[in-house]
Order: sequence, then C-alpha cells, then structure tokens
Amino acid sequence: MLQEKWLESVYSDGSSFYVSNPQPSLGETVTVKLRLYEDAPVRHVYLRSVPNGVGQLTDMSRGSVINGLVYYTAELKINEYRVQYQFYILCDTALYYYNQLGITTYMPDQTYDFVLLSGYRQPSWVKNAVFYQIFPDRFCNGNPANDVQDGEYTLNGHPTLKIKDWNSPPLHYGEGFCLDFYGGDLEGVIEKIPYLKDLGVTAIYLNPIFLAPSVHKYDCIDYFHVDPHFGGDEALARLSDELHKNGMRLILDISINHTGTAHKWFNRDGLFFDKSEGAYNNPASVERGYYFFEEGSNDYSGWLGIQDLPTLNYTSQELRQIIYEDKDSVIRKWLKPPYNIDGWRFDVADNFARKDEVQLSHEIWPRIRECIHEENPDAYILAEDWGDCANYLQGKEWDSPMNYFGCGRVLREFVGAGDPYMAGNETLKRITYKMTPEDVKARVMQHLAKLPFVFWQNQFNLIDSHDVPRLHNYIEVNSEEYRGAVIMQFMLIGTVSVYYGDEAEE
Repeated sequence: MLQEKWLESVYSDGSSFYVSNPQPSLGETVTVKLRLYEDAPVRHVYLRSVPNGVGQLTDMSRGSVINGLVYYTAELKINEYRVQYQFYILCDTALYYYNQLGITTYMPDQTYDFVLLSGYRQPSWVKNAVFYQIFPDRFCNGNPANDVQDGEYTLNGHPTLKIKDWNSPPLHYGEGFCLDFYGGDLEGVIEKIPYLKDLGVTAIYLNPIFLAPSVHKYDCIDYFHVDPHFGGDEALARLSDELHKNGMRLILDISINHTGTAHKWFNRDGLFFDKSEGAYNNPASVERGYYFFEEGSNDYSGWLGIQDLPTLNYTSQELRQIIYEDKDSVIRKWLKPPYNIDGWRFDVADNFARKDEVQLSHEIWPRIRECIHEENPDAYILAEDWGDCANYLQGKEWDSPMNYFGCGRVLREFVGAGDPYMAGNETLKRITYKMTPEDVKARVMQHLAKLPFVFWQNQFNLIDSHDVPRLHNYIEVNSEEYRGAVIMQFMLIGTVSVYYGDEAEE
C-alpha cells in the first residue's frame, strides 16, 4: 500500500468512539483509541502524554479489527484538570506525529494536542440542537395592544415611530434612528411555536428583550424587567413554559459590557427615571462606581467611544454583585422559575477592561460561569467573539463563541460575499482572492484543533445574524452557492443557528 494512502486512515478524536469517557473525573483512568488501516506498514503506535510535566510514551496495543480498520488502545490516567496527548506512529522509514490538526513528519508543539478535561460540564443538549435566532420586533406581532406608538417617547431628541405596514423595509438610521418599531413581541413567538417545531427548530436564541428605548435594545435601561412592548416578564415566563412543554430550549441575549445612557443606573437625561436616581446627576451615588467617570467631572467613557453606550466598570464589587454574584442578580434571576432560561448569549463578551485598558475578562468569566452553573449546570454560555478565542474555550469560561471565526466568516468568503470582519476597512474589503476548498478546511481546523473535543460539539455555527447582511442578498452569491454554504453549515460539527426568515429564501 502506498504510504500516502494509508495515512488518510489515521484518525482519533475526543468522542465516545475513541475515548471511553469523554468527560472524565479527576483520578479516573480512560481508554484512548487510534484508528488506521489494518494493513498499514506500522511497527509501533505510541500515546504521548505529559503527566506531571514530564513527557511519557505509552506503547499502544493493537486491538480489534473492523471492516479493514484496526484500533490501537492505551490507558490514560486523568491526574490533572487538563490532560493533553498526541500520537507517534512508527514505520520502517519514518516517524509520524498525529494531533488534532493532522499528521507531520516533524515533532509538533502541544498547541493542537488532543485534550481531556476533568470536571467540565458540557451542555450536552446543545450538540444536537437546531437554533433559530429571533430579532423580536420583526418576527411576529402577537399582541398589537402593546405596540410602541408614534411619539410615545423620545430618545436623543428623536420620537418613536410606529410602522404601519409590516412589509415595508426598515428605515435607514438617519430617518428612523433605531426608533422605528413594527410591533413584534413574545406573544408572537409563542404563536409561532408550531411553525418552528415543523421547521425542525429545537432551541430559540432571542436578541435582547430587556427594557430599552431602541428597537435593537442593546442600550438596556433595566436588566431586571422584560420590555412591556414585548409583553413584560409574564410573557417571557409563558414563552419559556410553552417552549419547554414542546421540548424546546431558550437562551437570551444580554450586554453587560455597557448600558444605555437612559439606564436607571446612569440616567443622564432623566427620560424614564427621576434625576434623583443614577450616576450622572448624583456623583455621591453607589452607581457612580458602575461606570468610568473622569474624576471631578461628568465626562465618561463609552464603549468604542460611543457616548450613548457608557461602559460598565467591573472593578466595582457592587456592580459584580448585582450583575452575577448575588442570589437575585441579573444573570441568576432569569435562570430561575418561572423563566427557566437555558443559557445566555453575551454581547461584547471579551471586553471587561478597566479604565487603564487592562483586561479583567479572564478574572471575571470563571466567576460568571460558576454563578450560572449554580443555578443551572446545563446552561449554555454563548459569547460574541469574531476572532480566535480559543483561550476562552478551555473549560472554565465560555462554551462557544458565535462561531464567525470557524464557520460564518469562512463560508461567506468562500462563496464570494467577502469576510464581514474586513468590511469596515476600505482596502481590505476589496480583496478578490478566491478561496479554495483547502483554504476552507484549513480555516475551520485552525479554530477547532485548539479546542478540547467537547467544545467542538458546542460550536454555534452560523452564516447570518443581526450583525451581518443576509448572505442571500449579495449579488455576488448565486442560489447554488448559497445552498452549498447552508449545507456546509449543517454538516460542520456543533450546533447550527438559522437567522429568522432565512428559511424562506429559495
């Protein structure tokens, strides 16, 4: 058999097919397998691990043969929280090294090792889920009585607008100022549960629903209440109950990186709360420490410099308590009855910088995870990140990013729409290089191969979302290319997310 031919048969992963217990306990011994062709010219196969910081080679035993494939086995002691390993395959003419990224003839570093984690609680329901992302105001109007009315309130000097024709296109920002409302609500989502079930959806991801003046609601003014124009807290409780009765899950979107200026903790202009509340008009208030104010003035830091979105200050212990630590904190409240949500999607998840721009993320995220799991050990922690975020995906922080890096950006560029991450740069967005299938494989694997396999199964694979133009609207992408991208999305390991309405594209 040609040497290059048998190498294609070499395979292992962290699933139950190749590890006797993919989520082992500390102190447990597991059996690890490696597969290759039965007649491959192999003299020895070794499992290379690093117990207690010292490299160790374990000679693997040739085991069962099934359909021309032989399985080598070895035992591996889980003596640390994180146990890494790779394989050495010895032939007469070469020594091959195999890790999650592939096979080399040179000794690789440990970046892409196989990894087993002791004590990691995987939200196992996620790996078989089909998510449906809903931007609530534009999905279904189940109760017109709670619609925002023309001129009901103003924000930054602009009045609200009630859009009368559901089928009319949204206004540009300079016309509507994100205050053009169509009336979609949680009662509308409840009404559409039978449709979603027929579609094959098993989980819902809702864009922000907490009290906020804009249509997008990333400018929250009260994390503790659902916006009454969506039906209020009671509507969320009913939606959660109906979804769970139908075997479906629910995750909510929240931004704890910033608030709106109208949030009652900040309350710059007194639009919704009396000016006696909040940090901006009350320098001696507790809430003053929740934000980054210049000493002795009302100058403050906004996220990305945007003054409508003041940045939250996580050096404040009081803020940490009210967001996630206290038993009745924001993060905990919605995980409990009667709401019983199944997880969180966190906006701007990798940014908890101090005023001096020193990041606190890796200090804060393990504690947020602990607090979430104290309420629901199977909760899914989904984070917005557009790039390489493998350092957050090692068992103590996130379960998955919005997988732009290993799915969405890759597939969109492959079919001709360009990489949305480059769209803001006038030079980079003009790149005309045509990606090859080999490029696609390499880009997907560079993301996955850094992660323990249990995180491969968690990946939130998407093509469209609220942050990018819909792929099928690009004139550069024909229907067959779009269809191919969707098929590829569903074939990737992990869960899949459909952006509401994409299923209607033919």
